[in-house]
Amino acid sequence: MAAVAGAAALRVVDHAAVFGLDGLDDPARTVTAMASGGAVAGRLAAAAGPDLHFSDGLVLDTRLLAGWELVAAAGRTTDVPVAAVPSGGGARQDGLF
Repeated sequence: MAAVAGAAALRVVDHAAVFGLDGLDDPARTVTAMASGGAVAGRLAAAAGPDLHFSDGLVLDTRLLAGWELVAAAGRTTDVPVAAVPSGGGARQDGLF
């Protein structure tokens, strides 16, 4: 691939600190779907893009919330479908799109 004249060189920047993610543990699980009568409960630790990161390692893509009512979850625990997030690093991203 040829370089574009006048284009700036690629400079990868870690924005974890800007979004408050640098002090969090790696994500442990992610919500896969909302369910009638279900709840997502916990302490919100950070938000980055559409994702809400909870202090217990749960990540919720807010696009799943379309059409659902948001109410206080006092005394509730997360009981909607979740999937484990693989740990150990080594994940490879082929591209952005």
